[in-house]
Amino acid sequence: MAVEADVRVIARGDTRLCWREGTPPVLDSVQRQEVDVLWARGVAKSGSALHDSPLLAYRGHETAGGVTVIEGEFRPYRYYYAQCQRSDLDCGVDPIGVSGLMLLDEGPSQAVVIGRRSEQVSWYPGCWECVPSGGVDDTVARPDGTVDFAAMLTTEFEEEVCLPGRRIERVTPFAVIHDRRARTYDICCELPVRASREEVIEAIGASEEYSEVMVVNEADLAACLAELGGEMIALSRAIIELRLGERRGGERKP
Repeated sequence: MAVEADVRVIARGDTRLCWREGTPPVLDSVQRQEVDVLWARGVAKSGSALHDSPLLAYRGHETAGGVTVIEGEFRPYRYYYAQCQRSDLDCGVDPIGVSGLMLLDEGPSQAVVIGRRSEQVSWYPGCWECVPSGGVDDTVARPDGTVDFAAMLTTEFEEEVCLPGRRIERVTPFAVIHDRRARTYDICCELPVRASREEVIEAIGASEEYSEVMVVNEADLAACLAELGGEMIALSRAIIELRLGERRGGERKP
Protein backbone atom coordinates (compact mmCIF):
# COMPACT_ATOMS: atom_id res chain seq x y z
CA MET A 1 0.00 0.00 0.00
CA ALA A 2 1.20 3.52 -0.77
CA VAL A 3 1.16 6.29 1.82
CA GLU A 4 -1.70 8.72 1.12
CA ALA A 5 -1.05 11.90 -0.87
CA ASP A 6 -1.83 14.19 2.08
CA VAL A 7 0.94 12.72 4.20
CA ARG A 8 4.64 12.32 3.61
CA VAL A 9 7.29 10.37 5.49
CA ILE A 10 10.14 12.85 5.94
CA ALA A 11 12.43 10.70 8.09
CA ARG A 12 12.87 7.13 9.30
CA GLY A 13 14.59 5.74 12.37
CA ASP A 14 15.91 7.44 15.49
CA THR A 15 14.69 10.96 16.29
CA ARG A 16 15.64 13.77 18.67
CA LEU A 17 13.54 16.83 19.47
CA CYS A 18 14.76 20.23 20.65
CA TRP A 19 13.28 23.67 21.24
CA ARG A 20 14.34 27.29 21.01
CA GLU A 21 12.87 30.57 22.23
CA GLY A 22 9.74 31.41 20.25
CA THR A 23 8.93 34.59 18.39
CA PRO A 24 5.42 36.04 18.00
CA PRO A 25 3.66 35.27 14.69
CA VAL A 26 4.02 38.07 12.15
CA LEU A 27 0.42 39.27 11.85
CA ASP A 28 -1.13 42.65 11.20
CA SER A 29 -3.74 44.20 13.51
CA VAL A 30 -6.66 42.89 11.47
CA GLN A 31 -5.31 39.32 11.57
CA ARG A 32 -4.64 39.50 15.30
CA GLN A 33 -8.17 40.70 15.88
CA GLU A 34 -9.50 37.83 13.78
CA VAL A 35 -7.47 35.36 15.85
CA ASP A 36 -9.00 36.77 19.05
CA VAL A 37 -12.53 36.62 17.62
CA LEU A 38 -12.14 33.02 16.42
CA TRP A 39 -10.63 31.95 19.73
CA ALA A 40 -13.37 33.60 21.80
CA ARG A 41 -15.99 31.94 19.60
CA GLY A 42 -14.33 28.54 20.04
CA VAL A 43 -14.07 28.87 23.81
CA ALA A 44 -17.72 29.91 24.05
CA LYS A 45 -18.74 26.90 21.99
CA SER A 46 -16.60 24.25 23.70
CA GLY A 47 -16.47 25.62 27.24
CA SER A 48 -13.44 24.28 29.12
CA ALA A 49 -12.32 21.98 26.27
CA LEU A 50 -9.99 24.60 24.73
CA HIS A 51 -6.80 25.77 26.46
CA ASP A 52 -4.39 28.38 25.15
CA SER A 53 -1.35 26.38 26.23
CA PRO A 54 2.07 26.61 24.54
CA LEU A 55 2.27 24.30 21.54
CA LEU A 56 5.55 23.19 19.97
CA ALA A 57 5.64 24.33 16.32
CA TYR A 58 7.95 22.91 13.66
CA ARG A 59 10.87 25.04 12.47
CA GLY A 60 13.06 22.54 10.64
CA HIS A 61 14.93 19.26 10.81
CA GLU A 62 18.22 17.68 9.82
CA THR A 63 19.20 14.05 9.42
CA ALA A 64 22.79 12.94 9.95
CA GLY A 65 24.32 9.65 11.00
CA GLY A 66 20.94 7.94 10.99
CA VAL A 67 19.47 10.39 13.54
CA THR A 68 16.90 13.06 12.71
CA VAL A 69 16.94 16.20 14.86
CA ILE A 70 13.75 18.27 14.77
CA GLU A 71 13.74 21.88 15.99
CA GLY A 72 10.64 23.69 17.18
CA GLU A 73 9.50 26.73 19.12
CA PHE A 74 6.51 27.22 21.40
CA ARG A 75 3.50 29.20 20.22
CA PRO A 76 0.13 29.82 21.92
CA TYR A 77 -2.40 27.21 20.84
CA ARG A 78 -4.93 29.89 19.83
CA TYR A 79 -2.94 30.66 16.67
CA TYR A 80 -3.15 27.09 15.42
CA TYR A 81 -6.82 26.90 16.31
CA ALA A 82 -7.57 30.12 14.42
CA GLN A 83 -5.74 29.12 11.25
CA CYS A 84 -7.63 25.82 11.23
CA GLN A 85 -10.92 27.72 11.31
CA ARG A 86 -9.97 30.00 8.44
CA SER A 87 -7.98 28.59 5.52
CA ASP A 88 -6.96 32.10 4.44
CA LEU A 89 -5.53 32.96 7.87
CA ASP A 90 -1.94 31.72 8.07
CA CYS A 91 -0.40 32.14 11.52
CA GLY A 92 2.68 30.10 10.61
CA VAL A 93 2.01 27.37 13.17
CA ASP A 94 2.76 23.78 12.12
CA PRO A 95 2.45 21.71 15.32
CA ILE A 96 4.80 18.91 16.28
CA GLY A 97 2.94 15.91 17.65
CA VAL A 98 3.53 12.41 18.93
CA SER A 99 1.71 9.29 17.72
CA GLY A 100 2.03 5.85 19.21
CA LEU A 101 1.64 2.49 17.49
CA MET A 102 0.43 0.57 20.52
CA LEU A 103 1.38 -3.10 20.32
CA LEU A 104 0.08 -5.99 22.41
CA ASP A 105 1.95 -9.29 22.56
CA GLU A 106 -0.45 -12.11 21.71
CA GLY A 107 1.83 -15.12 21.58
CA PRO A 108 3.18 -15.77 18.09
CA SER A 109 1.94 -12.40 16.80
CA GLN A 110 1.27 -8.82 17.86
CA ALA A 111 -1.90 -6.76 17.76
CA VAL A 112 -2.40 -3.04 17.13
CA VAL A 113 -4.78 -0.83 19.12
CA ILE A 114 -6.93 1.74 17.31
CA GLY A 115 -9.73 3.92 18.66
CA ARG A 116 -12.71 5.81 17.26
CA ARG A 117 -12.53 9.42 18.38
CA SER A 118 -15.49 10.65 20.39
CA GLU A 119 -18.01 12.97 18.73
CA GLN A 120 -17.22 15.47 21.50
CA VAL A 121 -13.54 16.01 20.60
CA SER A 122 -12.45 19.08 18.61
CA TRP A 123 -10.48 17.30 15.87
CA TYR A 124 -11.60 14.39 13.66
CA PRO A 125 -14.71 13.42 15.66
CA GLY A 126 -15.95 9.94 14.81
CA CYS A 127 -12.74 8.96 12.99
CA TRP A 128 -10.43 6.05 13.78
CA GLU A 129 -6.79 6.58 14.74
CA CYS A 130 -3.78 4.91 16.32
CA VAL A 131 -3.71 5.20 20.11
CA PRO A 132 -2.35 7.31 21.79
CA SER A 133 -1.53 10.63 20.14
CA GLY A 134 -1.35 14.35 20.86
CA GLY A 135 0.56 17.59 20.62
CA VAL A 136 3.79 18.49 22.43
CA ASP A 137 3.55 21.12 25.16
CA ASP A 138 6.12 22.87 27.33
CA THR A 139 5.82 20.47 30.26
CA VAL A 140 8.39 18.21 28.58
CA ALA A 141 10.79 20.99 27.51
CA ARG A 142 14.15 20.72 29.29
CA PRO A 143 16.53 23.58 30.23
CA ASP A 144 19.24 22.11 27.97
CA GLY A 145 17.03 22.69 24.93
CA THR A 146 15.84 19.10 24.48
CA VAL A 147 12.23 17.94 24.48
CA ASP A 148 11.31 14.60 26.06
CA PHE A 149 8.73 13.43 23.53
CA ALA A 150 8.72 9.94 25.09
CA ALA A 151 7.44 11.51 28.32
CA MET A 152 4.80 13.38 26.32
CA LEU A 153 3.62 10.18 24.67
CA THR A 154 3.53 8.46 28.06
CA THR A 155 1.30 11.23 29.39
CA GLU A 156 -1.02 10.83 26.40
CA PHE A 157 -1.07 7.08 27.04
CA GLU A 158 -2.12 7.56 30.66
CA GLU A 159 -4.84 10.06 29.70
CA GLU A 160 -6.24 8.23 26.67
CA VAL A 161 -5.66 4.56 27.47
CA CYS A 162 -6.26 5.01 31.21
CA LEU A 163 -3.46 2.63 32.22
CA PRO A 164 -0.28 3.57 34.16
CA GLY A 165 2.73 4.57 32.07
CA ARG A 166 4.83 1.80 33.63
CA ARG A 167 2.91 -0.64 31.43
CA ILE A 168 4.84 0.72 28.43
CA GLU A 169 7.90 -1.44 27.75
CA ARG A 170 9.68 1.18 25.63
CA VAL A 171 9.09 4.15 23.33
CA THR A 172 10.91 3.64 20.01
CA PRO A 173 10.67 6.33 17.30
CA PHE A 174 10.53 4.86 13.79
CA ALA A 175 9.33 7.69 11.52
CA VAL A 176 8.46 11.38 11.23
CA ILE A 177 5.35 12.04 9.15
CA HIS A 178 4.17 15.37 7.77
CA ASP A 179 0.43 15.75 7.29
CA ARG A 180 0.23 18.58 4.77
CA ARG A 181 -3.50 19.14 5.13
CA ALA A 182 -3.42 19.32 8.94
CA ARG A 183 0.01 21.05 8.84
CA THR A 184 1.38 18.70 11.52
CA TYR A 185 4.68 16.87 11.98
CA ASP A 186 4.34 13.71 14.07
CA ILE A 187 7.08 11.66 15.68
CA CYS A 188 5.73 8.13 15.33
CA CYS A 189 6.80 5.56 17.92
CA GLU A 190 6.32 1.89 18.59
CA LEU A 191 4.74 1.39 21.99
CA PRO A 192 4.78 -2.23 23.22
CA VAL A 193 2.46 -2.46 26.23
CA ARG A 194 2.18 -5.13 28.91
CA ALA A 195 -1.58 -5.71 28.89
CA SER A 196 -4.19 -8.05 27.47
CA ARG A 197 -6.64 -6.94 24.80
CA GLU A 198 -9.51 -7.34 27.29
CA GLU A 199 -7.76 -5.09 29.79
CA VAL A 200 -7.04 -2.43 27.14
CA ILE A 201 -10.60 -2.42 25.81
CA GLU A 202 -11.99 -2.05 29.32
CA ALA A 203 -9.51 0.71 30.26
CA ILE A 204 -10.09 2.82 27.14
CA GLY A 205 -13.81 2.49 27.77
CA ALA A 206 -13.27 4.87 30.70
CA SER A 207 -11.66 7.49 28.44
CA GLU A 208 -13.57 10.52 27.15
CA GLU A 209 -11.32 10.57 24.08
CA TYR A 210 -12.68 7.45 22.37
CA SER A 211 -16.16 6.03 21.89
CA GLU A 212 -14.98 2.66 20.57
CA VAL A 213 -11.78 0.62 20.43
CA MET A 214 -10.50 -2.24 18.28
CA VAL A 215 -7.52 -4.54 18.85
CA VAL A 216 -6.43 -5.81 15.44
CA ASN A 217 -4.02 -8.69 14.86
CA GLU A 218 -1.19 -7.68 12.52
CA ALA A 219 -2.28 -10.33 10.01
CA ASP A 220 -5.65 -8.54 9.72
CA LEU A 221 -4.38 -4.95 9.46
CA ALA A 222 -4.62 -4.67 5.67
CA ALA A 223 -8.21 -5.89 5.69
CA CYS A 224 -9.03 -3.51 8.56
CA LEU A 225 -7.65 -0.51 6.62
CA ALA A 226 -9.70 -1.48 3.58
CA GLU A 227 -12.85 -1.84 5.66
CA LEU A 228 -12.47 1.48 7.49
CA GLY A 229 -11.56 3.41 4.34
CA GLY A 230 -11.88 7.16 4.87
CA GLU A 231 -13.00 6.71 8.46
CA MET A 232 -9.34 6.44 9.52
CA ILE A 233 -7.36 9.66 9.64
CA ALA A 234 -4.58 9.91 7.05
CA LEU A 235 -1.72 10.02 9.59
CA SER A 236 -2.78 6.80 11.32
CA ARG A 237 -3.34 5.08 8.00
CA ALA A 238 0.22 6.02 7.00
CA ILE A 239 1.61 4.69 10.30
CA ILE A 240 -0.11 1.33 9.84
CA GLU A 241 0.97 1.12 6.20
CA LEU A 242 4.58 1.63 7.30
CA ARG A 243 4.12 -1.19 9.79
CA LEU A 244 2.68 -3.42 7.07
CA GLY A 245 5.62 -2.63 4.80
CA GLU A 246 8.13 -3.53 7.51
CA ARG A 247 6.26 -6.75 8.27
CA ARG A 248 6.26 -7.79 4.63
CA GLY A 249 9.93 -6.95 4.33
CA GLY A 250 10.66 -9.13 7.35
CA GLU A 251 8.71 -12.00 5.85
CA ARG A 252 10.81 -11.81 2.67
CA LYS A 253 14.07 -12.13 4.57
CA PRO A 254 15.59 -15.64 4.60
